[in-house]
Amino acid sequence: NIEIDSMSGHSLGEYTALVCASAIDICDALKLVRSRGELMEKAENGSMSAILGMDTQDVINTCKNITNQSAGVVNAANLNSPLQTVISGNTVEIELAEESCKAQGAKRAIRLNVSVASHSELMRESASLFSSILEGVNISSPQFKIYQNADAIANTDHNVIKDNLVKQLYMPVKWLSIMQHVTNDHYLIEVGPSKVLAGLCKANGVKEFSYTSISNFSELFLA
Repeated sequence: NIEIDSMSGHSLGEYTALVCASAIDICDALKLVRSRGELMEKAENGSMSAILGMDTQDVINTCKNITNQSAGVVNAANLNSPLQTVISGNTVEIELAEESCKAQGAKRAIRLNVSVASHSELMRESASLFSSILEGVNISSPQFKIYQNADAIANTDHNVIKDNLVKQLYMPVKWLSIMQHVTNDHYLIEVGPSKVLAGLCKANGVKEFSYTSISNFSELFLA
């Protein structure tokens, strides 16, 4: 008895949303995410770090300043909430950004256990190669609105969806903006084995949300 208005997925989860909205066949999606992962592994190594307790725009500005003054790059990769931004890029520049953010008042900088700089400029070449792979996949108009990571807009045009899947590799996940679409008049349900996005709901001021991994989820909606 759940009436779906729209869907979205964080990073790789965007493919899940597109499959659930019947925009991509599940077999095609599995091939795409495998190719995506392989291309990301072949990209230049880098690091990622979660900056907590600092305004998103201040983190973005810090990354821009360091990139402009350095040989490498660092940029905001996941705009998760007003006070949680994940940065991505070359390891040296990540270290500089962590130090600068903490000096400006960030509560914590948590280095992620990855060697791939997802959603950063280091993925430009991978994105170009991935674009060619996407051309061979049929993408239909989704049955529901899909808020995509790259532009935080509810896209239904298959060409725009493809373009945004390419951009997603090197552009930030605009989760903060996506959550602004559901803050006041939607009930948000996280579908998956955990409640990471449910936590981000709270951080983004979403008033009503749940997650399928909660023990009484079925009771909540079948009562």
